[in-house]
Amino acid sequence: SGPDEDASIDRRRTASPPKPGRCPLPLPSRVRLSMDTSRLTEAAFYAIFVCVSSGLVDKLLYKRSATAKQTLESALHHLMSAHGVLTFALMRLLEPGQPFASDTAPTSSFAIRAVLALFLWDFGYGHGCGVGSWILLNMHHAGALIALQFQARAGEARLDTLLFGWLWAIQGYIRALQPSLPPARANPARELAHLAEHSRLSLPPRCDMADPLAVYG
Repeated sequence: SGPDEDASIDRRRTASPPKPGRCPLPLPSRVRLSMDTSRLTEAAFYAIFVCVSSGLVDKLLYKRSATAKQTLESALHHLMSAHGVLTFALMRLLEPGQPFASDTAPTSSFAIRAVLALFLWDFGYGHGCGVGSWILLNMHHAGALIALQFQARAGEARLDTLLFGWLWAIQGYIRALQPSLPPARANPARELAHLAEHSRLSLPPRCDMADPLAVYG
């Protein structure tokens, strides 16, 4: 062996090992593309979340375009009635162990979360509420997304799916009854009696609104 070959061997022996967390070889193009797509989908989800929860979509779209506002309002009743089914179905897909869970399919997971955010916020429609109602509305909508962020075990995730699916299903049930209800009245007892009549609930002969539990016997 010549001196050049010996020097090359010595350089390889004394070369510093790769730093922890760094791959000594370039990643395959398919893996790099998957990582880039995952980061892009995650950024898109957070961007959609901020836009719909901050009222930006409502200000830039529905308050400027009468056509967009009328189109959404024409489908708003059906959209809000379907919140329960959509919440349950999408959260079920994101449970640990499912094909679209964040640990196995991060790109699909953030895409489904973005769809869930769009549906829960009614595609950014503001409903003409004030600041106080807007804060409560965001707290009401963000619960399911917060639960998805901290899901670690399948059992906990299933409870989250059942809880939020049922909560949103209650709202959908009320919305489904709304076409048969008269306009809002100043008398809550009369309104409650009308709701009970249309939903086949049994009310006591005299319903005292000071005691809500009296409605259920």
